[in-house]
Amino acid sequence: MPASWNDQFAEWRDYLGQTWYQTYFDLPWGWDVASQQISLRFGSVNYLAEVWLNGICLGEHEGGHLPFTFDITSHVKPDRNLLVVRVDG
Repeated sequence: MPASWNDQFAEWRDYLGQTWYQTYFDLPWGWDVASQQISLRFGSVNYLAEVWLNGICLGEHEGGHLPFTFDITSHVKPDRNLLVVRVDG
């Protein structure tokens, strides 16, 4: 997520409520998931986030503008990973 959608769309600058983000990603060529740990780091989410990877709930985070991390090593695939984040803020 490049930034809060409030920062990207002027007409929604003051919106507070539920928002969904989703993206697909592939691992870099040659990445060995058997021998390397992979973490997903969020620099900031306001205020409550639920995070899913490939249909598996990784967990939640509560707290505005605080970084948090999930270990995704056991859930990631070589390609076409689906990351979904629900934010309530």
